[in-house]
Amino acid sequence: MLVPLCVFQSWTGAYHKLTPILPQESLFNFPVLLSVLGSALIQLIFQLYMSFTLEGDLGASNYTKCVESTVFDLDDPPCSTKTLLYLLTTMQYITCCLVFSISKPFRKPVYTNPLYLVSVSLMAAYGFYLIFHVDSWSGNLLGLTQLPWTYKQKLLIAVLLNSLVSYIFEKFFIAWVALRYDNRRADHAARQRVNIVNSFMHQAQEPPAVRKASIETGRTQ
Repeated sequence: MLVPLCVFQSWTGAYHKLTPILPQESLFNFPVLLSVLGSALIQLIFQLYMSFTLEGDLGASNYTKCVESTVFDLDDPPCSTKTLLYLLTTMQYITCCLVFSISKPFRKPVYTNPLYLVSVSLMAAYGFYLIFHVDSWSGNLLGLTQLPWTYKQKLLIAVLLNSLVSYIFEKFFIAWVALRYDNRRADHAARQRVNIVNSFMHQAQEPPAVRKASIETGRTQ
């Protein structure tokens, strides 16, 4: 169901104006790794919290325990935990796709990619629909069970809060970290250029005999 997002997200075109801002030189630098690991940690925290509190919130009468199928060729019967994780992680996938859709100054805004925008909108609408109502067709196809109305409200709040925290983390905190990282990288490069210029100027000011001796010493080392 989420495959179109992976395909259409890359179809967003480049921004129409060139920018003096350089992109990250590697995917293994500090801001990128912090962004990926931090986002994964946020999603994991929400999954663990909702999973560990599920049985207590539903109660014994509404909680369906997960059991293995007695027939090898058949899927396991629907249960509350699998239903919760499917509904929650589906919305987390959509949230991460939107959060990581970086536009200006490198790419155009998301709304300029109609296939991606339509896919995200339809999947988000279907995800919210399943949170409030699991119809028989969707339940049989995806192996979902019904959740009480009061818990659906809690799940909706968790999804919205998860999306908000992910957005703030990526758009504000990671942007601040990346700016400081880029500034330190630019300062380091500027210091290197100054050192190189000073070295050449110092060599130019030396008497020829001293300069020749320095060159010979450098060769012998």
